[in-house]
Amino acid sequence: MKTFIIQIAMVVASGTSFAQSKIATVAGIPVTVNDFKAAAGTLGDRPEMVLSNPNLKRRFLDDLINNSLLAKKAEAAKIEETEAYKQQIKVARDQILAKLYLKSYLKEQMTNNAVASFFAEKKLNYSNREALVKHIIVKDKKEAEKALAALKTHPASFEQLLETYAGKNPPGHRGGSMGFVSRGRLIEDLENAVFATPKGGIYPKLVETSFGFHVVMVSDFKGTDDVTFTDVKSKVLEDLEQMLRSRLLNEQRQAAGVSVDENVLKSVRF
Repeated sequence: MKTFIIQIAMVVASGTSFAQSKIATVAGIPVTVNDFKAAAGTLGDRPEMVLSNPNLKRRFLDDLINNSLLAKKAEAAKIEETEAYKQQIKVARDQILAKLYLKSYLKEQMTNNAVASFFAEKKLNYSNREALVKHIIVKDKKEAEKALAALKTHPASFEQLLETYAGKNPPGHRGGSMGFVSRGRLIEDLENAVFATPKGGIYPKLVETSFGFHVVMVSDFKGTDDVTFTDVKSKVLEDLEQMLRSRLLNEQRQAAGVSVDENVLKSVRF
């Protein structure tokens, strides 16, 4: 047991020693492994790419050394006393604080329970089920009702009904074949209608959108709604993180009463 504890202590000491190892020395000041990794950590999603590529790793170290040397010259030139320096420090400070807070907030919010609940609620968004859809867009509700009744009576007359009831609409607003569509690609009400319609069926009601009244027909399906968390884990985590981030920022902007003068913004020049 004593030997095992000594071995553990040696491993920890070795790790600590390596972290303090000097990668370089600049004007008598060491750049340690910890210093290098901390600097790489500011690269957002890219630190692993830098640390795993020998050429990028060396280039990044050279940048650190060059910046350190130039920073010494800047100190001697009293750049820190300039207004430009103070303004950029404020911007950098806000960015660093925001980044660190957001990282902490997301770690706190993205519990196993939160992830499971999010997936259960949004599960169908991750299915690969697709519907082969046709629709007719009619501006006038009464005419749309006629088109729906006619299609129910004669499903094979779709193309003729499309010309009769939507032929005068501008291109792109007539309807026709959508091909296979998946969830998340359609307006919510239209999507709900499509995936509530059986194969070879016609949705029994009109679906109203900003384009007009839609008569919906579903010819076929492919894929499945039977999706497991393991299959889509990375996408679920990405979407939950984005949702939490957006919600946090919206709450903060509302609480702070944020307003933007678009005219002033447009007039900004450099």
